[in-house]
Amino acid sequence: MTAHRIVVVGHLGFESVKTPIAERRSLGGSAYYTAIGAAVSGGPVSVISVVGDDYPLDTLRALGIDVSRVTVAKGKSPQFDIKYLPTLADRTLELDLGVGGGVLRIPDDFDFSDVGYVHVATNLPQTQIEIIERVRALAPHAPVSADSFDQFVIAYPKATC
Repeated sequence: MTAHRIVVVGHLGFESVKTPIAERRSLGGSAYYTAIGAAVSGGPVSVISVVGDDYPLDTLRALGIDVSRVTVAKGKSPQFDIKYLPTLADRTLELDLGVGGGVLRIPDDFDFSDVGYVHVATNLPQTQIEIIERVRALAPHAPVSADSFDQFVIAYPKATC
């Protein structure tokens, strides 16, 4: 029996995290973490995203993640700057979506025949709703999940419930 593919739709980028104790810069984005988690759990994973020409897609390929539907555009990849300062209870988030700032779309020719699960990573609620509606039209039996930033829940309570 062939494993059903997990498809992750969302942002891949870079993040910097600052805490009272340390600071780091790494690959990040909600789609990145979801894809990595799914890949290390076993089974095929595909990502749909837009990154800049500065993004190291080989990092994902090395884990067996299909990045053939990641569009590489000229420019900078999304950047997420997260600060937990002055204490870990005080969080701020600054976003620069770079080339990922446009509306993310599922390609018309995307093959959903072996898709067992779709995850729509954090994005503006209206964008997530549009992606979920498209997935449901193309793969009506595939379970779909989505995640959200707490700031989006506060700013768009009706769209995130």
